[in-house]
This record gives sequence, structure tokens and C-alpha cells, in this order.
Amino acid sequence: MIERQSKKRFIVLATQRSGSVFLEKYLNSHPKIGCFGEVLLGMGSPQTPWIPEWLTRYRRPRLAWYYALSGAMLNPNGAVQKVFDQDHERVGFRGMYDQLDGSRVLKLLEKDTDVSVIHLTRENVLKQYVSRYIMRRHRRLGRIRAHTTKELTPVKVAISPQLAEKDVLELLSQRSRLEEAFEGHRKIELVYEEMIQGNQITPSSVNSICELLEVSNEFAEPELRKMNPSTLSSMLTNFDEWQSHFEGTQFEELLG
Repeated sequence: MIERQSKKRFIVLATQRSGSVFLEKYLNSHPKIGCFGEVLLGMGSPQTPWIPEWLTRYRRPRLAWYYALSGAMLNPNGAVQKVFDQDHERVGFRGMYDQLDGSRVLKLLEKDTDVSVIHLTRENVLKQYVSRYIMRRHRRLGRIRAHTTKELTPVKVAISPQLAEKDVLELLSQRSRLEEAFEGHRKIELVYEEMIQGNQITPSSVNSICELLEVSNEFAEPELRKMNPSTLSSMLTNFDEWQSHFEGTQFEELLG
């Protein structure tokens, strides 16, 4: 493939626990790509502020610290522009549904059709919800961080299926709104279950990324590992309750 030398900007459109950190690290392994993190929260951006070590243990105070001191709270458009101004031939960031939906930044990006979109979704949205629940409580559940480079002992939790359904329906609604917002952009769709096989990115996904960003395959595999079991029954102590609640619904087939 012959690479074009003009600078290209992109966003990784995703939600938490869809493999976006894995993809970010994968993109950053390429010598011509710079992919920043959740810059709309002030994390993983060129403006990410220093934070005391003790504060990193507490999720909400940590997020508030990054959000306020990075400038993302007062000037989110400026935070995005700071990323796009970085000295990379291909440069972008992770734009999460809950940070973009209805925001000033979305209006800016929606008009700028030169920004390409890597839309990363997860087919099993029920499993994604449970994984997000575990992620937000990872320290309480005996896990040091929300991502890992080694195999972990599985944990099981009890979650209300009613609350899960409500949040999953909102996630799908956000997905629909954002797909419509970026309808006029160059875009590829990557599905978590199809993108990652044995902790590696599949060749078809790599090809899609290379074509969208117009680069050759010079990637290295990330060292991150999946944190949770592959089945909901291995993640939920009240799996029977979930089976009863979702029987006959659009989500029933995702329980297996």
C-alpha cells in the first residue's frame, strides 16, 4: 500500500469495556499513529495533569481531578484541538458515547467530515454491562487496576437485571444517535467479539484499520489480557434471575 503523507485525524468511537484501551495501545504501537485516551475527561491527553499517587485509588475524586485540571471541563473543544495539533501523521483519541452524546464536541466533530471514525462496538451488550459494573468496582473486588497484562482470578457479582436492561437500552440509544451524527464521515465498524481473537487483533480488522488510516501494517500486539470469563453464567451469582427476566426479549440469545 502507498501511504499518503497528509495528516489524518480520527476518533475511536466506543463505550467502556468494548476493547477501546486494547485498540488504543495497538494503534499507538504504529510509528506513524498517535492515539490519545479519554481526552474529554482529561485523561490520556497532551494536557493530562500530574496527580498524587494516593488519589489514584479513588475513582470519582481521580476523575474530577483530571477533568478540572486538564481544562477539559471548561474547554472540551480546546482539549480535542490540542490532540489534533500533535505532531503525528495520524492522530486521534478515544471518544466515548457518554462523553460525546449531546456535547459541544459532538457538534464540532459532526461538521468536520475530514475526521475519520473507528466505531468499536460489542455484540454482547449484556456481558459488556456486567464487565463495566466489575470495572467500576475493581478495587473493591480485589483487583488493582481496571486493565491487566496477566490472567486474573475470575470474580462473580450479583446485579439487578432490571437495572442492566435500562442501562443497555440507553447504550443502544446512544449508539444509534452517534451513528447518525457520523453518517457522513469515513468510517469502519469493528466488533469486539470479531476483532480480538486470543488476545490478538484479527487480520481482517487490521486491514480495515490500515485502509481507513492509509498506513501499512507496522503494528505490534498489545500486552493487555481479557479480565473476565467468557460466559455470563461465570460472572453472575444471580444468573438464574437474569435468565428469567430476559426470556422472550431481544436480549435472550445473549445469555448463552
